[in-house]
Amino acid sequence: MTQPNEHNPRTEQEPENLLLATILRGTEHLSDAQLLSSLLRKQDIHRAEEVLRSENLNTLVHAGPVELKALGFHSDEITRFLVVLELTARVIQQRRRSHLASIDETVRWIRICGEQHQRPSIGLIAIDSHDRILVDRILFQGLTDFCSIDIGEIFREALRVGAESLVVYRFQPCPDAVPTVSDRTLGDRLRIAATVLSLHILDVVVVAERSYWSARICDDWRED
Repeated sequence: MTQPNEHNPRTEQEPENLLLATILRGTEHLSDAQLLSSLLRKQDIHRAEEVLRSENLNTLVHAGPVELKALGFHSDEITRFLVVLELTARVIQQRRRSHLASIDETVRWIRICGEQHQRPSIGLIAIDSHDRILVDRILFQGLTDFCSIDIGEIFREALRVGAESLVVYRFQPCPDAVPTVSDRTLGDRLRIAATVLSLHILDVVVVAERSYWSARICDDWRED
């Protein structure tokens, strides 16, 4: 007969049972090491913790196959990792609301898309009179400010889809959003040119990893 102080060979202390127990509480309770361990060839929490001592999840997400291999990942693990990332990106894209959301929600989507590429980018969100999003895409990549962009390209894209209002944004892959003179200048240029084309500039936004700057909010834009 089993003694009270003896343990069943399969107890909740085993890594796979701990993972399941944590998932049942809600996946948000999973640690970074547990998430990474679940993608390994064999669940190994100690190996995952060792990897995360030198690299964080954000670094791993943006690493390519060569970098992952250098960190000791096997080919099947690399494949699984990259497929999960692509699946996540597609789900996020499909969840994208068809209508323009609040400034905080809009910034969140810009940040998610920007962090996938980790490159400075300038994009456009164009909506119709019912706030339905007609265009939401990056127009320029690799530019660190608005100085050298062609605002004609922004208006051509907006007019092409019959937009009524625009949000122009700049993503910078750094901790905090730091507005420049060109950010404010662009807002003024866009608003002046938009009146000629019967368009409305809703906002010019600079988004970084932890914060954002909104011309409408910070510069107290008045309605045209």
